[in-house]
Amino acid sequence: MTDEKTCPRCAEPVKAAAKICRFCNYDFETGTAALVLTAPAPAKKPDSSAGAIGCLGLLAIIFLISMCSGNDENKKNPAQEAAEAAEEKRKGFHCLSAWDGSHRAVVDSVKASLRDPDSFEHDETKITPVDEKGKHALSMKFRARNGFGGMNLGVAIASVDNATCGATVVAIDS
Repeated sequence: MTDEKTCPRCAEPVKAAAKICRFCNYDFETGTAALVLTAPAPAKKPDSSAGAIGCLGLLAIIFLISMCSGNDENKKNPAQEAAEAAEEKRKGFHCLSAWDGSHRAVVDSVKASLRDPDSFEHDETKITPVDEKGKHALSMKFRARNGFGGMNLGVAIASVDNATCGATVVAIDS
C-alpha cells in the first residue's frame, strides 16, 4: 500500500490520509475545492516620519522664500536707524552691559570696596537720560556678604559720561 495519492484537481502527490489537498484545497470527501478562509494581512501603516519630514521641508522652503523676498516693510531706512541710535545714546543704554544691564566700571569699584568681592551679585541698574552737561545718573542695586556671612542689599550711585561711558562712583551703601 502506498502512503501517497494524487490529487485529481492539480495532480500533485499528497499523503493518502489527507482529506484536503495542500496545494489546491481540493476536498477528497466531497470532490470539490474547499473554501479556506485566511486572515487578511494587517494593513501597513503609513510611514508618519516621511510625512513629518515632508511637512518640515515644506515649512523650511516657505520660510526661506519669505526671508529672501523683497519685503521692505520691516527694513528701516538709514535716517530712522540713526535716529534710533541717537535715542539709545541719549538714554544711556549704550554704556550698560547688554548681558546683565550693569556698568562694568561701577561693578569693579563696588567689588573693590567689599570684604568678600566674590559674593557680589548684580541686582539692577538704572540710568537717567543724559543731562545738559553730558552726564547720566546711575544707581545700581547689588547683594554681597557682610562680615558675618549674611547677604546684604547695597546701592551704588555713580555719574556716567555720555561720550566716553566713564563712571565716577559717588557713593556706595552696602
